[in-house]
Amino acid sequence: MNPARSILLLLAFLVVPPTVFARTTLRFGTDDTIKEIQELPGTNYKLCYHCHIYYFIAGLYLANDGYVLTENPDPTKQRFLTDPAANKYTPLTKEKTNELQQAGLLPNPLPKYSIPTSAYVEGFSMWGNFAVNVCVSLFEVMDQPFLELVFGTRPLIPVT
Repeated sequence: MNPARSILLLLAFLVVPPTVFARTTLRFGTDDTIKEIQELPGTNYKLCYHCHIYYFIAGLYLANDGYVLTENPDPTKQRFLTDPAANKYTPLTKEKTNELQQAGLLPNPLPKYSIPTSAYVEGFSMWGNFAVNVCVSLFEVMDQPFLELVFGTRPLIPVT
């Protein structure tokens, strides 16, 4: 086994994860996502859910932060994505949720939501890359070419 080849293969999987080939760039830090569930009648707020993905080249984990309230944008003001007011939200604790439900401002029970599977795939993509890298490394350690092992053109254990 050539150590330089293994290191190059490792770097290729870490530096160029599958998300890069799917129109995404390398990412670092946290990406917050707020998705609307429903507008709250009689108020200037929307009920949403909040999740965030922590990235180091690819997604390390996805965290579900639960229900949040966001303010409806003022149609007379133009908002940019970089505007801090455009990304403001209020997390809903159990106490605040109960208080707003008793006041009739939030539905009781709260509507269900689900985070899309694609968000989970992106949020944990680094671990998929890691698993593929470990498998390829194991095949390299066994000194068997990967495709020959997968397609069975050569036995895994030589018959004597």
